[in-house]
Amino acid sequence: MNILITGGCGFIGRALLKILKNKHSVTVIGSFRKCSKEDFQLFIKKNGISKCKIIAGELALNIERLLHFDCVIHISENTNVQNSIDNPKEVFDYNLRTTFLLLDWCRRNKVHFVYPSTALVYATPDKSGKITEKSDVKPTCPYAAYKLAIEGIALSFYYTYNLPVTIFRIFNPYGPHQRADEGAIANMLSRKKNKEKVIIYGKGLQRRDFLFADDLAYLISKSIGNKKAYGQIFNAGYGKDISIKDLAFLIAGSKKDIEFRKHLHPKNEIKRLICDNNKAKKILGWSPKINIKEGVKRFDNWLMQKNINTK
Repeated sequence: MNILITGGCGFIGRALLKILKNKHSVTVIGSFRKCSKEDFQLFIKKNGISKCKIIAGELALNIERLLHFDCVIHISENTNVQNSIDNPKEVFDYNLRTTFLLLDWCRRNKVHFVYPSTALVYATPDKSGKITEKSDVKPTCPYAAYKLAIEGIALSFYYTYNLPVTIFRIFNPYGPHQRADEGAIANMLSRKKNKEKVIIYGKGLQRRDFLFADDLAYLISKSIGNKKAYGQIFNAGYGKDISIKDLAFLIAGSKKDIEFRKHLHPKNEIKRLICDNNKAKKILGWSPKINIKEGVKRFDNWLMQKNINTK
């Protein structure tokens, strides 16, 4: 198959490329503002990825120039929650408007549209625990609201135009190549590497379900061209949660290396996110393999190796 990955130079895109390498022809489009094209080309070479083309440029300016693809995996969005709070119009213009243009291109060309959404669209679950795809939604920040809006538009295209659409609500992805501003684990590991205290906002009692990038990439790959995945929303999470306080201790190793700070936006905080991934297991035959301890270890080792190679 001929696959387009937007934002493919990011950590999820790179994990996908390693899964898809040499099985499909892949084109990656990205602005390369946050990573260099040379670094990405080196990544492709080191991992033996031979069937990969690169388009360097803004997605919105290149949509109508795209050639034929069988599947588009749209990762290229502003994922910084704080930025959506501080600059809601800027994030709206990029996340919602650009995504709509790409989605409409898929509609006109009958291309499978795969959309990584977020578990932040959900409300805090009741005491029964795990969140299913039928759980209540309650976007508590602009980022989550934009994601939910795109989900709705994409599904309307499925029902109206019979456009193949697959949506993944991802629970806190993490892994190698993730930037420090893209997630809690990346931030904590980056601070640890720089010999800085790990920061917790609030009391650290909020609980999260974290999914390693390799597990997520494998799940997304199972949906490509899979008719069972068309018109479906799938939760993408490991299925177990951990408190932010315990996560910080796992990474820092001691209480003296942890610093508590006032929460910037406590009203936007979801107290608990834990994934029920049974739908993905049943329909796509997927099951996550890498638990939080192993994932943090792999990520930490990658950061240390990266540090050694750049000295």
